[in-house]
Amino acid sequence: MSSSRYPFLNFDICSHDPRMIELSVIRDLVAIFGVIAGFTYYVLTVRNAQKTRELTLAAQKQTADTRQAQLFMQLYNQSVNDPAFLRDWMHFRSLEWRDFDEYMETLSQMGSEDFNAVMKLGGFLEGIAVLVSEDLLSIRLVARLVKNVVIDYWEKIGPMHEEIKAHQGLRGGFEVEHLYSRLMEYLEENPELTA
Repeated sequence: MSSSRYPFLNFDICSHDPRMIELSVIRDLVAIFGVIAGFTYYVLTVRNAQKTRELTLAAQKQTADTRQAQLFMQLYNQSVNDPAFLRDWMHFRSLEWRDFDEYMETLSQMGSEDFNAVMKLGGFLEGIAVLVSEDLLSIRLVARLVKNVVIDYWEKIGPMHEEIKAHQGLRGGFEVEHLYSRLMEYLEENPELTA
């Protein structure tokens, strides 16, 4: 084969013909383009992963907000939107006792209207308190929905708290006590909700 017929097959390293590209230059260019392609792929992959992570977090937040709204509506329908609940709350507010003995006398007849009002309201608020303490329900929603119920209940039951604990041999407190404390702190930080 003649080198004049196929000039690209001329691998003469000593050739100084400017028209000829040496094999080492081609090899270096291929390596450079490979690095550029790899870096570009890496950058695009990282951007895509970041965007996917952002979308996932946004979807999780939306799901959590939806669950909060559903829980809020269930609580609303079982409390201030329920005539039986309102009746129990109003009955509870009408109850009076001067000391622990009178309180216990009020609760002595299981199934009585007095007993049912105290127990239903207490059970409902204990449930809400657990949801708040487990961060399944925000204290903001409690403040907006049932703050008056929590305040009425605890300010009436609270003075009996130590006696109840001593009588029943309880070491801990009631969840409603913690709910009341958190609610009062929240209302202090957000005075516009106290009106």
